[in-house]
Amino acid sequence: MRPPASADYDLEVYDDRAMTNRLGSSGLSSGVVDFVAVDGNQGHQPLGDLYPRARHLNGDGEYVIEADYDSDLIGVGDTTAPMSAQDVVEMYDLCTSEKRTITVTPGDVSQDAELFVMSSTPGPGANSVKSRASAFRTSMAGEPGQAETVEIPATGDTQCYGVVLVNKAGSGSYTVNVS
Repeated sequence: MRPPASADYDLEVYDDRAMTNRLGSSGLSSGVVDFVAVDGNQGHQPLGDLYPRARHLNGDGEYVIEADYDSDLIGVGDTTAPMSAQDVVEMYDLCTSEKRTITVTPGDVSQDAELFVMSSTPGPGANSVKSRASAFRTSMAGEPGQAETVEIPATGDTQCYGVVLVNKAGSGSYTVNVS
């Protein structure tokens, strides 16, 4: 959920329409994109229907909210992620035992990306639902039009991660490179 720069909205995600069973939440400061990543892969949290709730804390303006259910498996090489100004997030799965560097490069100077790597432990519930604040790895905040990079250390055993590309601003195509 992307708020306007001067407003603060928090995001909660529920797995029931009555919004009584909260799966996770993300509550950061004004102008910061909040997200909740749900690992719906086999052996994790079943996706089913998810229900978001935006809580307005302060400031003026409307937020943009988006769900991305179709995370693609990425590997070494380039992937293109076209995103309009209304697109907030693109999700990927990356499984590796080796050290990997993930770089996202905007195709337009107006684009401002953030990159997060989420880890997950098999099983439903809190192990498979993570907020932005619980990211395993995070890119350093760069300027609009600049590349963002995160590294995943070698583990010896194959681990799977969720890679979250956040479009803070702008429109165009990002290039996501795994090396």
